[in-house]
Amino acid sequence: SAIRTTVDSVRQTCEVIAEVPSLLLQPFLHSSAVLSSLLCLLYGFAWLLSTGQVVPDTLPAQEGGLEVEGLQRSIRFAGWQWACIGYWVFGIMWVVETMHALGQFAISHAVVVRTCIGVSEPFPLLHGYSAGIVFHLGTLAFGGFIVSCLKFVVILLSFLVRQTSDESGAPSLVGRIVCCCCISSVACVERVLIMVNDLIYTDVALRGAGYVDAANNVVRVGATNPGAYVALKGSVVAVRMLGVSIIGGLGTLLSYQVLASTPLHDSVDTIFPSASSMLVTSSILGTTVASGVICLLIGKAFMTVFCQTTHTLMYSKLIGVTDNGDEEQPCSSRSLLLQ
Repeated sequence: SAIRTTVDSVRQTCEVIAEVPSLLLQPFLHSSAVLSSLLCLLYGFAWLLSTGQVVPDTLPAQEGGLEVEGLQRSIRFAGWQWACIGYWVFGIMWVVETMHALGQFAISHAVVVRTCIGVSEPFPLLHGYSAGIVFHLGTLAFGGFIVSCLKFVVILLSFLVRQTSDESGAPSLVGRIVCCCCISSVACVERVLIMVNDLIYTDVALRGAGYVDAANNVVRVGATNPGAYVALKGSVVAVRMLGVSIIGGLGTLLSYQVLASTPLHDSVDTIFPSASSMLVTSSILGTTVASGVICLLIGKAFMTVFCQTTHTLMYSKLIGVTDNGDEEQPCSSRSLLLQ
């Protein structure tokens, strides 16, 4: 049943995470790497925007014989500058998506090495990152390129929707409908691809295959076991939503109790005199909302690790690797790294 499948998936995933506790550090490592790269790329993007020409938007204002211009200004770009801006934006999206793919691969690689090969390593997560960079960077970059292209097309179509107008300057209904249909179609393909990428990178970690071959393997396995695939995929989605809700809700409730609980303030004052005055005079609602958002982000990051681990275990079972019943022995990145 679906409930039994969900319980088994959660139990096995918790066992693997308990055996490889360093997986819990992946959200911190991944977020630090992504933020550092993003800040560097945005710094370069700011330099690119600075090449535009600043021009006044209004006519000079005259008052008492004085003429003042430049009260309202805008930045104008030439055609080649717009092309550079689009190129840089796409590059930012590509780098971020490639780093997301590398993070997913590192988790799958650590799980594969522990469960399928049966080897316990001191730093399995770092091993996964190094294997992804050394042996599979092209595959991961190709997967990030496809997702980035789809997202970039969605952004362009969304921009075109706002620009569509008829001869009188009124919004064009037909153009909006066509663009909205295209946006929905591309966004649907993007979501399906992101959902399948979880298993594609698992197949890359298991077999050492390229992106296209791994995608073919995932589709073939899903078509061979449609019932088990849909049941496990649904259970992963349900557990992810439940986990994010519980972590976010409990974190928000705890922060509210810390801010609004008078007995707790009195106990804090016994240790740090007048320390509770900061909590009493602060905005409880604003702080609670901010802490709730932070808790939701933390919960989402943790459940990403949880779900990727579950996907890896699920795919390994579907192809029979964990039970050693598959005639085709997959070639993992570990065997490549040891050569």
